[in-house]
Amino acid sequence: MAMIASGSLLISGGTFSQTIEGGSRGERWRPFVPRFNVYHVVVDLFFFNADFEKLAQRVATQARHDTGELAEPAKCHPDTRVAILTDLLDWAQAITYNYPVKWMTGSAGVGKTAIARSIAEILKRRNLLLADFFFWRTGDRCNTAEFFVSTLAYQIAISLPETRPFIENAIRQDPHIFTRTLESQSQALIVGPITSVFQEGRALEGYPRIFVVDGLDECLGSNIQSQDIEKQTEILRVLYWTLSQLPAPFALLIASRPEYQIRRTLGTLPSGVCSAIMLNDSYDAEEDIRRFYLSKFREIQEHHPLRAYLPSGQWPATTVVEDLVNRASGQFIYASTVIRFIAASKRNPLNQLDRVLQSSVSGNTKPFKSLDLLYSVIFMVIDEEDLAATLRVLGILLLGRSRSTRSSRNFSPDALPPSFWDRFLGFRSGELQRLMLGLESVLSIQGLDKKYFRFYHASLQDFLFDPSRSQSFFIDAEVVYEDLAKRSICHLSTCDADIEAYVLFGMQYWFTYAKPSRDLQFSVSQLQVPILPRHLKLWFPILLGVILQSRLEQRRTLYNQLMKHYLSQLALVVSPYLEHEPLIFLLLAAIEGGGTAAGLMGDLLRTVQCHLTPEMLLIDKHGFSLQEDRILQAFLCADVEYIMDYNVFTETALVAVLQNQAMADYEMWCASAAAHLLKSFQQTSR
Repeated sequence: MAMIASGSLLISGGTFSQTIEGGSRGERWRPFVPRFNVYHVVVDLFFFNADFEKLAQRVATQARHDTGELAEPAKCHPDTRVAILTDLLDWAQAITYNYPVKWMTGSAGVGKTAIARSIAEILKRRNLLLADFFFWRTGDRCNTAEFFVSTLAYQIAISLPETRPFIENAIRQDPHIFTRTLESQSQALIVGPITSVFQEGRALEGYPRIFVVDGLDECLGSNIQSQDIEKQTEILRVLYWTLSQLPAPFALLIASRPEYQIRRTLGTLPSGVCSAIMLNDSYDAEEDIRRFYLSKFREIQEHHPLRAYLPSGQWPATTVVEDLVNRASGQFIYASTVIRFIAASKRNPLNQLDRVLQSSVSGNTKPFKSLDLLYSVIFMVIDEEDLAATLRVLGILLLGRSRSTRSSRNFSPDALPPSFWDRFLGFRSGELQRLMLGLESVLSIQGLDKKYFRFYHASLQDFLFDPSRSQSFFIDAEVVYEDLAKRSICHLSTCDADIEAYVLFGMQYWFTYAKPSRDLQFSVSQLQVPILPRHLKLWFPILLGVILQSRLEQRRTLYNQLMKHYLSQLALVVSPYLEHEPLIFLLLAAIEGGGTAAGLMGDLLRTVQCHLTPEMLLIDKHGFSLQEDRILQAFLCADVEYIMDYNVFTETALVAVLQNQAMADYEMWCASAAAHLLKSFQQTSR
């Protein structure tokens, strides 16, 4: 088959011809003008666009070093980290690599991500960056391996455009490639396309050839509080395998904390493959931190709203700066947090600096003691009457990712506005945002990156959930999940679509990890409020299931009690349907179709809409809302696991129907429903 490929255009199919004019002397060549079958071109371009769109939909956009979705991406301050950046650039510019894998490691807060982001920016300007991925705990799609290879492949298609047709072809040949193992994905989307481009031994000089991967230790498991050790190990092995399959020279810069599983895996690589840079030992950060402090204090003097009340000369004194440098202990996270605390726009910088200086650090038994003390100082500023509520909110924002134990879909708390949390937590309007005032040094509120809350560093979460470090500011994760579980019960009768969707996705997860307290058990036992009829279809069945899965002592008794309540509510809602034959059809279609027909049920029910009078439509609207429940259809179509919960409704609804009428009536209704369906199909065919 003839093919023309140029940049982002691929034309295949049809006949290509070339015409030559002229005699033996002074031959004149007509320009090459392809003739092709329009049908083939349109079809090929359609697949071309569709395949690349599939890849684009699997990209973790916030995992790029130059993402525009972060308000303040961590990068090195000007004139700092010069030595390490120079060494990394020299390594990246080599024609061949004695050590194709460079591991940059160090403790939390030492500045790994800032260095990785800065070197990635430099490499991109030098046309050396092939692709990058920055893992981080709370980023959308950034804390999982699910989008890792596809994000790299998308960038390769951009930075090496010759690979793009081969990548698209791999997706076209296997539309389910994104569900394969990481190695299979890498073979199809990275190794194969690059090898195909350079299979004729073309020189790689001048082509981008460096992968940058940061924060591997923040690749998390289904329990978003714990690392996915197996997946981290798999990523490292696949990255090395990928390098070994590619035409040399390609190289990898990886940055992470020195976690055991990462050290162990890198230690198993062949000799001469990996070299390590320990930032805590190899590079003295004191001078860079000192330079950072001096620059930032000048900015505060020049731009702070209360700058007129600051000293006009050198501020603070040299001895104070040296004290702050020593307290940082080489951790840039400490220095940047101090500056944010002092520079808070609604606080007096002189008072803020005094608060930092009045805290003292003694002894070296704890590696994060100075950082812990700084976080403690920040929380000590919070009014005592607001402290419990503030910690409660922080716990929910950090742990409240709405995620099913069976589904990969989730809602990120930082993407939900303060007004949502006011409604969810039962606060007065504006209360949550008020509680967050004074915490600008550890998180941003309503940033420019489409995220309403952005925590500056994962070390805050480490601090708050470790009682030995946070002490009186400790947040118990089980208590947070208990709080979320109790709030989900409170909202069982909500008409708020945002809350409904958030709770539906998160309820299973919260009950599974919630503290099995008497308060939670009492909240469940008191659940006798009227239930919205449409919640009988999915929400309440999920609740029944999670109670059985919970660690509550009386879970079986509670389940039986709620099932009885559920059946009584269901019978009340079923009754009006039994008075109208078309509504009986709707109900039977939902019952007999069950979850297996979820994808088609909406269309099926709409086929008989012409038979429903306004009165019947009103009954359904105030009843099960079988025709208009978009949330239910979205759940059942996107997450097949929820069908088992939906079947609780269909089975119990059938029981309620049979309890109200004789079996003979039920069989008559089925026959009548079939007749309605045939009539609808006949009308549609006309």
